[in-house]
Amino acid sequence: MGSDNTPRKPDSRRLTSKADRSAYIDNFRIWLTAMVILHHAAIAYGGSGSWWIKDPAADEISRFLLPLFNAFNQSYFMSAFFLLAGFFTPASFDAKGAATFVKGRLMRLGIPLIFNAIVLVNVTRFLIRAGRDEPFEWIWTTATTHLWFVQALLMFSLIYAVVRLVFPRAKPVKWSAGRYPSHPQLLVTAVLLAAGSFCVRVFYPIGEEWFYLQLGFFTHYTFCFFIGIVAYRGDWLGRIGKTQKRLAKGIAISLIPALMILGILGGILDDSERFVQKVSGGITWQSLGYSVWESLAMVALITYFLYLFFHRYNRAGNINRWVAANTYGIYIFHAPVLVGFNVALLPVPIPTIAKLVIAAVGTGLLSLAITAVLRKSAWVRRVL
Repeated sequence: MGSDNTPRKPDSRRLTSKADRSAYIDNFRIWLTAMVILHHAAIAYGGSGSWWIKDPAADEISRFLLPLFNAFNQSYFMSAFFLLAGFFTPASFDAKGAATFVKGRLMRLGIPLIFNAIVLVNVTRFLIRAGRDEPFEWIWTTATTHLWFVQALLMFSLIYAVVRLVFPRAKPVKWSAGRYPSHPQLLVTAVLLAAGSFCVRVFYPIGEEWFYLQLGFFTHYTFCFFIGIVAYRGDWLGRIGKTQKRLAKGIAISLIPALMILGILGGILDDSERFVQKVSGGITWQSLGYSVWESLAMVALITYFLYLFFHRYNRAGNINRWVAANTYGIYIFHAPVLVGFNVALLPVPIPTIAKLVIAAVGTGLLSLAITAVLRKSAWVRRVL
């Protein structure tokens, strides 16, 4: 199968400074941040996963759609965050040098982790206990909770710095330099990722943590951070062809019934808890099937969204730029804000989807407002 790899619009290697970063990258980050909020809101109201508050879905449609949404979202959105983080890492290191790079990462990533452990976790606990009319005690915890991504990114960044210091002249091979990987390369990638995820989940099933990190997902996350670095060196982003976009979209759509078939054949209708256990890891065909499905979904959805944002959403006005500048803060603050909405809506007798919409939209807007106010401080802007 061929691919249309004609270079398009701006050179993605130029996306290394605030002045010439293309709008589609920022718009994609806004989308991914919104998906984080919606993902956690969906979990709270009947989707699959763990969250501080559970308000079970009150209707069959929500009980069916929300887990499906979580499965699709989980397959790509955090992997896409790692890919973008990896993409901007080499330029940052090259411009700043090792010492300044490490100092900047410790400040930008380490301070939010400490703040989360001291303040945000306790604010979240206070809101939950207040809703239950229970006593509250301030605690200190090392748990990174929703900032596990920040924890992982700090680890990846420090490892990258060490590798660059030990091998100062080494740079990733410019695989397919100047063009996005071909269809066969993407297919092989998905197969290898599926095999890696399946093997890791034999020992670390989905849901089981190691130092607050779910290693069952880290085959994808580690790969995407690394491939982001390679994408920067090879100038991949913005070079996805129409044929690749069409194939990626077709695969993504076909994966919806494929996931339903996997669930039905895997026994979800007979014993949903047993199905979740089998699909989460171990030597089961359900785990292998889900690893294949998830890897295909990740490759297809990231490819499709990169094309879509580059060609359709590559413009930004003042509002877009303002929101993009605040996305990191939104990510940091959204958990206690969302829990506040969850607690407030618990006794409200409205449909599940209405609760989800109110909680998600309210969380996004309030988290944006909090971040915007705090970033008026020059010191806070250095971190957020």
